[in-house]
Amino acid sequence: MRRQFAVLGAIALIAAGLAAPAQATAAPLAGYYGQRLDWQPCAGSPGFECATFVVPRDYSRPEAGDFRLPVIKKPAGDPAHRIGSLILDPGGPGDSGLADLPGDASSMGASVLADFDIVSWDRRGIEGSDTTLTCMDTAATDAYTHLDPAPSTHAGVAALVKAGRNFTAACRANSAPGLLGQIGSIANARDMDILRAVLGDSKMNYFGYSYGSFQGLVYAELFPGRIRTMAVDGIFDPSLTGTQMTVEGALSEESELQYYADVCNTTPGVTCPASTPAGIMALIDKLQQQVKTSPLPAQGTTRTVGPNELATALRLNGIAPGAFYALTGPALSAAAAGDGTQLLGLADTLNSRAQGAPGPVTGYLDSFQDDAALFCVDRPWPSGTVGYGSLLAAAEAASPHLGAERATMALPCGSWPTADFPHAVRAPGTLPILVVSSTGDPVTPYQWGVRVADTLANGVLLTSESHGHTAYGSNGSACLDAHVDDYLVNAAPPPPGTAC
Repeated sequence: MRRQFAVLGAIALIAAGLAAPAQATAAPLAGYYGQRLDWQPCAGSPGFECATFVVPRDYSRPEAGDFRLPVIKKPAGDPAHRIGSLILDPGGPGDSGLADLPGDASSMGASVLADFDIVSWDRRGIEGSDTTLTCMDTAATDAYTHLDPAPSTHAGVAALVKAGRNFTAACRANSAPGLLGQIGSIANARDMDILRAVLGDSKMNYFGYSYGSFQGLVYAELFPGRIRTMAVDGIFDPSLTGTQMTVEGALSEESELQYYADVCNTTPGVTCPASTPAGIMALIDKLQQQVKTSPLPAQGTTRTVGPNELATALRLNGIAPGAFYALTGPALSAAAAGDGTQLLGLADTLNSRAQGAPGPVTGYLDSFQDDAALFCVDRPWPSGTVGYGSLLAAAEAASPHLGAERATMALPCGSWPTADFPHAVRAPGTLPILVVSSTGDPVTPYQWGVRVADTLANGVLLTSESHGHTAYGSNGSACLDAHVDDYLVNAAPPPPGTAC
């Protein structure tokens, strides 16, 4: 969620024990910046090329070892007019660039695909990285995601806090020594600058979805003079504390759940679980109470749908309404009849878990633990039963249906090594940075984008009048997509105040 500037930014870097950006290519790092990538066809992804690059595990001690990070590229469709590389961060925050780029590239504009190599990578500790973050096995992760996020007693809250500490302890015990403190957004931004250099680009072109917006803003603060274009969509405001991020996000999620109920019966092709908005919300209320004491069975598995799975399924509905409105109604109707199979499938989709898969579910484990790690490491969070209890109460007050589940992202964070934020990012010295923010975004509220665009020394806000998380290439707005494409290709931002 959110981001300060020249002198203060430099002070923050020194305080964090980090080299100033101007020193990034000094002798200890020259070998990293001088790498040559050995591109080869990607297995299983025709038309894409893959390689590996190396970055230091600890930028203050480059001699302490390396990360090997996989990178993927879709070559420019028109090599004669190639501008350079466009580095795409899929967000998550723990999503794999290697896994996501083929799908993400397919939604980009024709002019962007023609003029840029589209490039992504797996960040340090993420999925294809060597080494990777390792926390709990599938069974333990299933149990963790099945915890009731809204216990009614002090002892219940204490049990949640203990589960969060156990999660962090497992990550520390099962990962390489020191890894938990080596995977934050500042280190990732330095990795991005090495990637820019080894791709052969003197200036960065960047597109960051969701938490990729935070990553882009960190890069802009560290390397403002090395950006040609930077577009960020679905804005995490770096000025927010963990509590602010949770509560403001929960309020937005509740608004989008009510929006679903309000428009369900007037949305073509959507089957609704009740004939009125009040009826839909009453059904959700009834299910929310029922699953606390009687979790719903699901076919083909011994797993059940409890309060956390129900809330996760409903969150997915708001994140991608175009894809999931049609699935939510039948899932809620089946749940009302005692069958939680479809709701569990929706929850598993958001958690990247293959429902019913035997043995360890690798993508599930990678996605879930990487998301938790990156949310934790970038900012301080409340700790202990009292601190977490206060966060939980505020989140539930903002969103009676989804706030408790949203708060669970903080559970591992009270005992995680932190933190380089929060502070606002001003990034003086950049060319215009395009900030895309949607008025109906349940994950990253619209005002986060407004604030970031206003705070940046050279931010330009592009408003998407749409529902769902992120807008470019996904909400069917030719107006918005054209503005983003023109900015990336021609470095020409739309006029201030533009809305689509």
